[in-house]
Amino acid sequence: MFWKVLQFVLRIINAQIVVLNILHRGAAHGTPSELTANGAGIFLDEYSKAIDKGAPRWGVPIIDVRGESGLYPVAPEALSYFTSENDYLHLSALGHEKLWKYMQNKLMNLPV
Repeated sequence: MFWKVLQFVLRIINAQIVVLNILHRGAAHGTPSELTANGAGIFLDEYSKAIDKGAPRWGVPIIDVRGESGLYPVAPEALSYFTSENDYLHLSALGHEKLWKYMQNKLMNLPV
């Protein structure tokens, strides 16, 4: 469904469209981490791979927040970017700043 909407938007809007793949997530407040499949048996990584595969089909650039942002809740050196030791899903102010700087750089360097 997403790709049908994107196809429609690309036909009617004269603007740059960019897709972000899915940021890594850890467990938070009783919700599972990305290492747990959803009710349909699909892991978060599979959704991210679908985005990575589908966007080029429509000529839409991808900003790889999953693979390049440095925000990986399992890595001890990245924990300061998340809100607490018990919440590896929500970004702290420092995490938002890191994500913004990464995205700003990527957005400024998109081909025209």
